[in-house]
Amino acid sequence: MSVSLDRSRPGSLSSVRVGVVEIGSRSIRLLVADLCLETGLRPVMTRSSEARLIEAVRQGPDAVAVAMAEVQACIRAFRITAAELHVDKLRVIGTRALREILANGGDQALVADIDILSEEDEATFSLIASLRGLPDVDASFREVMLVDQGGGSLEIVRGATGRNPHLLESISLPLGSNGVITRMKALNRDVGAFRRDCARTLDAMTPPRFPEDGRLILQGSIATRCAWLAIRRTAREPYEPWRIQGRVLTTAALVQMMRVFESVPSSGWSQLRASVSPNAPQSDELEAVIGGIVLFLQLMGKWNVGEFTVSGYGTRYGVAWALAGLA
Repeated sequence: MSVSLDRSRPGSLSSVRVGVVEIGSRSIRLLVADLCLETGLRPVMTRSSEARLIEAVRQGPDAVAVAMAEVQACIRAFRITAAELHVDKLRVIGTRALREILANGGDQALVADIDILSEEDEATFSLIASLRGLPDVDASFREVMLVDQGGGSLEIVRGATGRNPHLLESISLPLGSNGVITRMKALNRDVGAFRRDCARTLDAMTPPRFPEDGRLILQGSIATRCAWLAIRRTAREPYEPWRIQGRVLTTAALVQMMRVFESVPSSGWSQLRASVSPNAPQSDELEAVIGGIVLFLQLMGKWNVGEFTVSGYGTRYGVAWALAGLA
């Protein structure tokens, strides 16, 4: 479990303290934040705990029941934390993994008191989070294209900016980080084979039209990891989210990363893992990053765009804005 705490609080009398618990495919996250028009969103606490729900879904009903019991225990603990921080409003949401549990005939009682978002609602909240967290982009463009890669799915959204951000087109693909990792492993980590496999998947779908005068925003753990790899000074430098928020990355930067990865033989992947994820060198984050870069480059090629802006604020941040009545 990881924890980040900021005990400061905006002085504005109009601020609202909200809490959001998000149950994703790989983790459960708590966000407690103060929001007001004057200062925007200021996180008070973030906390995360491993979930591995998508793995349970693949294993069957018994594994799902065990995993959901752990999820419910975590939710209860997060509710207590939110109450101790005097949260005015709290919402517990679920995304793709919980949608799959219900679609596979899971017991409704397993997801009691969880607001399971539809694909459209999830995409809308992600759009709100990105635009409110990137005010310069929001003010400069009438439309944006948002690519939000979660653990379970990849959401592609063309959205309108301004006072009333909303979806214009959207599509959901099974190319979340979990799917990318699974495909990479099934192909024996052959990057060329994954590149061809990914191209076939994208060729079979019709992506939203890229806005004539728009901006590409990438959101999710792989996009933020790529931004951090591009700007960090040493492999052991502590991750600082504020430094990647709003960072612009180019196709040239992604191509250079891929050249480095592909220049290392399979015997040297242990060193690559330690470099990409120094705090968890045995994790499969390297496969996620390599597969994610391949995917991003192919999407950017389809839209003929050469750069994107990184957003570190996901779906739960958009829910927070909505809870505060400032979406």
